[in-house]
Amino acid sequence: MKFAFLRNPSLGHLILNSLWMFKPPKRSRVIIFYSSEESANIAVERVVVDQLKSKSVKCVNCNLYILKALKLFFSKLSSLLKKLGINYQIIEEIEWLHRRDIGDRLKYGGKYKYFDEEGFAKKLKPIKINSDINNSFLSFLDKNSIKEPYVAVFSRDNTFVDKVYGSSVKQGNTRNSSFENLVPSLNYLIEKGYSIVRMGIAVKKREAIDNQMYFDYGACNSYNPWYDLLFVRDARFLITSNSGFSCIQTLFNTPTLVLNWMPLGFKPPYRNSLFIPKNVKYQSSQIKPIDLDESCFLAEEIDNFDKHDYELEENSSEEIYDAVKDMLNWEHVNASSYESLLPIVDGGFGLLCKSYYKKFVK
Repeated sequence: MKFAFLRNPSLGHLILNSLWMFKPPKRSRVIIFYSSEESANIAVERVVVDQLKSKSVKCVNCNLYILKALKLFFSKLSSLLKKLGINYQIIEEIEWLHRRDIGDRLKYGGKYKYFDEEGFAKKLKPIKINSDINNSFLSFLDKNSIKEPYVAVFSRDNTFVDKVYGSSVKQGNTRNSSFENLVPSLNYLIEKGYSIVRMGIAVKKREAIDNQMYFDYGACNSYNPWYDLLFVRDARFLITSNSGFSCIQTLFNTPTLVLNWMPLGFKPPYRNSLFIPKNVKYQSSQIKPIDLDESCFLAEEIDNFDKHDYELEENSSEEIYDAVKDMLNWEHVNASSYESLLPIVDGGFGLLCKSYYKKFVK
């Protein structure tokens, strides 16, 4: 018998660690403890738990205080077994899988395992969402005049990270981007007949687009965690950056455009996606990501870039506009075509937008 814990305060790690990195032991049963009291999203948690449950894996939802006591108990028990020379791993790691087996990623500035090829090769069980929730969602769309087709949009700032982990987390500086640069492209999509739904309840600034085809879901008074999943599931496509929220895409493989992608040496782990990386400048001139010092290829902390006098710059409104047109037409280049442009040292499925490639390769 082994024991494990979900990392459910983090939406991204709840999905990636639990579903795409965790491999249940073949000859042992596992009990996974978690507490919904600390969940970043109850609906995602429910889906993850349903996926994990099997004959050999049991999931137990418990009080937060009991959860903390269990973690302490099993940690001390594990230490005791080691002291006694008993070679038995009683804790089956899930919470920190992204920090294990890092290998060569360290020399590229990476502190995590961003992609697990074996894990991402498996298929999920069908995701079942009950009819009452689906019907409630359809009523919500009708009540708020959200018409299909719609594009779901997520723009990440540091609000959620600061709230959960504190402002000392520096990777937020490199993953963040401003919503303002999206506005011209969103207006273009509206002209093309798409409704726009802005996702995210934890953002610092809520820019408004004065159009009845734009809806800010995070600002409404009817937030339902299940709708986060359903908006992503049913969107014509998703526009996002690297964030925990974007990991919902891996549950449904919704077509996705990833902007301001970081880290630069890792393709997005989203099937059915196009992407453009965040820009890097050196001495005021934009450079190819592959020309960076290799210690920045998988780096996400701003200090790595400051050390080499590199300046990170968000994708401009024009770059985003071109990428959105690429998305509408599914214009991309194959991985073999941009080996001289991007330092891909970790896996993933994302395909590079043709417009970004053409900036460097004429």
